[in-house]
Amino acid sequence: MYITANSKGGVGKSTASVIIACLLQQQEKKFRVIELDSSNQSFQFQDSFFLKDNTQTFKIDEKDEAIGDMLFDLMDQNIDYVVDIGGGLDTNIIVEELKTIDVPKKWLIPTTSIKKYLQNASNTFDLIDDPKNTYFILNQYSKIEKLKDEFLYFFGDKNFGIEPVSQNFTKCKNILMIPHNNYFQISEDENKTILDLAMISHSLGEADARTKFMKAAKGQKEIFKKMYQNYRVSLAANDVFKEIENNFKPLFEK
Repeated sequence: MYITANSKGGVGKSTASVIIACLLQQQEKKFRVIELDSSNQSFQFQDSFFLKDNTQTFKIDEKDEAIGDMLFDLMDQNIDYVVDIGGGLDTNIIVEELKTIDVPKKWLIPTTSIKKYLQNASNTFDLIDDPKNTYFILNQYSKIEKLKDEFLYFFGDKNFGIEPVSQNFTKCKNILMIPHNNYFQISEDENKTILDLAMISHSLGEADARTKFMKAAKGQKEIFKKMYQNYRVSLAANDVFKEIENNFKPLFEK
């Protein structure tokens, strides 16, 4: 079971949950995504090829129903659950309940580089109280080479006399990263995931793609241009997804 949690909203919990689902899909594993959120917003990736039938959203006051569903399905050991906990005071209650479920868990705490948000991440780490199986996810870095500069208050910097916001960040050796990239927004605009975009180019080389699109367009330039544009977007999205796969390898190696 993969559980994304942070008492602060807007730090990338849903993004992290969807990324994990994408990676499980790539590994051809059976999974379900459960959203627990007081706002009960409809799932934004409903047009995703592989997520639309594997996701369910519950209000916080329906958490017992959600947990009941998971307990039943977890009798099938081949299902991986990805649980996305909405932010707010209810986080504490849900985390405590999920801790009682006797299955292997990996806890994921997404955070941005904003100092006050890092404190929320540290508080969530204390709440979970499972350092060995907890991962901080550093969300929205620009370049991997600049990670420690951009997340200055996570890593600290002795040269500037800056200590990490919390010693939890030095105690926890499990760190994952998500890049800041416009292809996340492009995919969301289409109610899809970045993997859905990337898959367009998986089975076609560029020369073969041009030939196929020319045939499908039947001489209509605008149709060809649109198909080729989508293909180029897919190639770029695939590069981003490969970076994510590499960044998240530690999650699946332990």
